[in-house]
Amino acid sequence: MQAPHSLTVSCDIAGVCMKTTGTFYLDQVENLRPRYRNEQGAFILCGVKWMITFSDDINNKAIFQVNSNAIEPPEGDWLDADGDQSKYVRIRHDGGRVCSVCVPSTLP
Repeated sequence: MQAPHSLTVSCDIAGVCMKTTGTFYLDQVENLRPRYRNEQGAFILCGVKWMITFSDDINNKAIFQVNSNAIEPPEGDWLDADGDQSKYVRIRHDGGRVCSVCVPSTLP
């Protein structure tokens, strides 16, 4: 399975947790979908939908989410998991694509 090597999460809204922004690197495969992790310990993963969370457990509470269970995380705006539509982050795929099953963690 080919997946983006890394994702950039950005936000221009004051008060949004800085631990959930920055570069997320391909970490491993979970639920047949790529899982990403940043240097602050946040994860982008997919259970029922794609989410950003502070745990690698898909049953933990999401911080931001998007209503999609596509094969890879969708680009664009992901809303606050508590429903506050004034809080969101923007996801962008970076660089190349790699085999998410073949390549070990690429976190620097």
